[in-house]
Amino acid sequence: EVRSALGSVYDRLGLREQARAELSRARELRPRDPRILNNLGVSYLLAEDPESAERLLREAVLRDPHDRAARNNLGLALGLLGRYEDALASFREAGSEQAAQNNLGYCYFLTDRFEDAVFHYERALMAEGPDDLTVLGNLAAARAEQAQPREPARLESTAVAESPAEPAVEKEPAADPAEATPEPTEPATAAASEEPSGEPTEQANAQPAGEPEPAAPAPE
Repeated sequence: EVRSALGSVYDRLGLREQARAELSRARELRPRDPRILNNLGVSYLLAEDPESAERLLREAVLRDPHDRAARNNLGLALGLLGRYEDALASFREAGSEQAAQNNLGYCYFLTDRFEDAVFHYERALMAEGPDDLTVLGNLAAARAEQAQPREPARLESTAVAESPAEPAVEKEPAADPAEATPEPTEPATAAASEEPSGEPTEQANAQPAGEPEPAAPAPE
């Protein structure tokens, strides 16, 4: 637990190699612990390696199907890999339809597909949910980017980049505050997550169930 928490702190400081080293040691000590798998997956998301993140986060979800943070982070990894339908399915397993559409919009935002981001943010507004203000902020940011003149076509980036406004991700409260690593409010390159409502979602903020969280990957 100490190594896992330390690894998440290193990630918040942008020290990616140290973070993965500590989290890998934690995994060696507890290879089946879904929280450690989730945190290591988030670390790979922040290191712009969604393929490795997906493998770890899938295992985390397999070992704890009720971990909404891991499901949100898995959705973010799938979105960054361009597997948007799979990402939406994972987001829906994690929370409300509003949060799912918002988080999918965030995936499109991160890969510079602003028209698609706007579409899904608008769908999030049409869905029932408590986070209309966050979605409106995300929608405004996507529309602003959409209006910007663009360079000639280039390859889409799969990096997790900071978002002007983070999507809302719903997570369950941490069972024990002492075991929860505070989530970063912004991705280092990116929301994740543990918790997409910014970085592949590293901060596992202990909030009441149903309350929106930042879109960053969230370690537990």
